[in-house]
Amino acid sequence: MIGSFNPFELEELAAEYDRWYETPLGAFAEQQELMALQQVLEGLEKGKVIVEVGAGTGRVAAWLARQGFPVIAVEPAAAMRRYGERRTAGLPVQWIAAHAYMLPFPDSSQSAVLFFATLEFITEPQRALREAVRILQPGGLLLLGLLHAHSPWAAFYCWLGRRGELPWSQARFYTPEEMEQYVGIPAEVRAEALFCAPVAREPLEEADHAGRRAGNAPAFVALRWRKL
Repeated sequence: MIGSFNPFELEELAAEYDRWYETPLGAFAEQQELMALQQVLEGLEKGKVIVEVGAGTGRVAAWLARQGFPVIAVEPAAAMRRYGERRTAGLPVQWIAAHAYMLPFPDSSQSAVLFFATLEFITEPQRALREAVRILQPGGLLLLGLLHAHSPWAAFYCWLGRRGELPWSQARFYTPEEMEQYVGIPAEVRAEALFCAPVAREPLEEADHAGRRAGNAPAFVALRWRKL
């Protein structure tokens, strides 16, 4: 994550972020998002290293490691890294303090790069994507988990942002089509998840089906590109 957060704000954000995933809705959202991520990982050989840019508190990195993918977790914020290092202790996850614009890897050296709800908080997403493509090997995978700009969740987060609530006051949301324009080619795989409202209550599976029937845009979209 890149933004003008002070250390105290980041400590609070890291704790609040983790607490939300302990709620029924948070746990359901995480499950749905990871299922979408699983779809874009299909075909990537187990044991291949994934560079996760903006790894935050390590929730996704820990999940990837348990799926058989070693992770290099790139996170510039020390407060986030501390949470992540505790969460991933004993797992094949290496933490690095670096920014999305200057990844400390040689050209064409990595098999996969992942942004998971990260580009929303990066000032220049196109620059970050170019840097990710730089470090990918030919045939390597660019993986993106996106908070869809047209979803009820993005509308809710924008409302929170107008109220000055962090981190949403510093977020910008995009459509999958915008990301395809930034990358320059259509994604080869696309998976969608989380159609319920951001204030949905249990039973959440039913709420999610209702949101899909109502025509809600998915809150989360996972995309995959392959470097030529």
